[in-house]
Amino acid sequence: MALVVSSPRRRQPAEYHHESMKWAGGGHGRVGDCGPEVEIIRRGIRAPRLTRELRILKAFDADLDDWRTLDPAEIAWRFHNVTDPEGRSLLGTAVFTGTAQASMKGSYWAPSFQCPGMEEVDCHHLVRPISCLHTQEKVPPHGAMQPTSQGFSLTCAGRCSALDACARLTHSASTRQVAVVRFTGIRDARNLSVRYGHPREDQLFLRTTYFKGFENIEMDINARRGDAIDQGGLIYTSGVGLLRGSLDEGALWFREPPKIDVLWVGLPARPYLAEQEQYAEERDRLEVSNTINRVFTWAATHGCDSLVLQPACLGYHQLQHPGMDFADIIHNVAHQYARYIPEVCVASDYPAHFESGWWEDFSAAVLNGRPHVEARLRVPPVGIPPRLAPKKEPAHLLERTRNLSLTTPPLRSALPTQRWPTHTARSWSTPRSGSRLRNSYL
Repeated sequence: MALVVSSPRRRQPAEYHHESMKWAGGGHGRVGDCGPEVEIIRRGIRAPRLTRELRILKAFDADLDDWRTLDPAEIAWRFHNVTDPEGRSLLGTAVFTGTAQASMKGSYWAPSFQCPGMEEVDCHHLVRPISCLHTQEKVPPHGAMQPTSQGFSLTCAGRCSALDACARLTHSASTRQVAVVRFTGIRDARNLSVRYGHPREDQLFLRTTYFKGFENIEMDINARRGDAIDQGGLIYTSGVGLLRGSLDEGALWFREPPKIDVLWVGLPARPYLAEQEQYAEERDRLEVSNTINRVFTWAATHGCDSLVLQPACLGYHQLQHPGMDFADIIHNVAHQYARYIPEVCVASDYPAHFESGWWEDFSAAVLNGRPHVEARLRVPPVGIPPRLAPKKEPAHLLERTRNLSLTTPPLRSALPTQRWPTHTARSWSTPRSGSRLRNSYL
């Protein structure tokens, strides 16, 4: 006799048991077959991942749910006029939420929802970047880097973000694959989470689908992202979609979103600095040189023919490296890999890089190498000889001893013995506690 065992019936989540709502999970119905709240969740507008961001954005606009439709004029005005940290963080949250909704939904309107000639763009092929870890000991296989016949080009783009430089390179006829380098500090707590509070430093999370790959990095590399960076690893993320333009122009959406790769490495946050923008210790310079060398090696191994870097100087991402030495390292390594990566660009829109002529000197060092370091003659301290006392004769020393013996008062033992009074005064304090009579000296 066969025993028939019935499988348990699948129970729907408690939040969808209400009669006015129908189950809107994948494969359980069509869009429009459920209530309005579930419908908007399924469309990716109020995804559970964005609960915190949507709650914060109530202070920005309480009536707006689809942040893909945020007016670019509002973004540009706030980017240029809002200076307080809380307001700029709110702007970054709004832009990030719109990008995240576009990534989860898989579509957006370009160049903006308010534009009369807007069109809907499908970005499903860009929503899931993939990451891999290259540890410090790992080296690429022999023959993995393929040389190219394209001429070498090393350029600097001032007042241009690294992502804008990537967008320009991807539209170049000679470019196949573009990668951008992300420098962060070693042992930095901000390496552990998605950052979108700074409209300039966090553009990689605000304008691209990199946040999706970032949240899945630990699953892809089978290691903790913070430990991997602290131990000198390089995390290579491919298939990142660049969905939006610069924030100072309103973060307009691209009609044809380019695809880029991201190389994430860690650097010492604040190495010791010397004069003339040099590393004070040779080991710091060697560590940075080896890191950038590995960046070029793995970029060439993955087939990149264009690489965009940013100066890790003057507080960008809290990094304080000497500008001239950092530029000289980029110059030397870029020419070393000229056969494999023919297009190298150093770009920055960080305001501190354009003060007091710093960017002009830095870009000149990137293109031509740093100028010759002036050897400054250091005069050693002059030692002052000790004061030499003249040598005295024995007769003089004997005469001095006689004079001192005549002027020296007699010793205490030569003085007459003095007896203490039998009755002490009431105000006289004894050396020990207890009865005064017992402690008095006879």
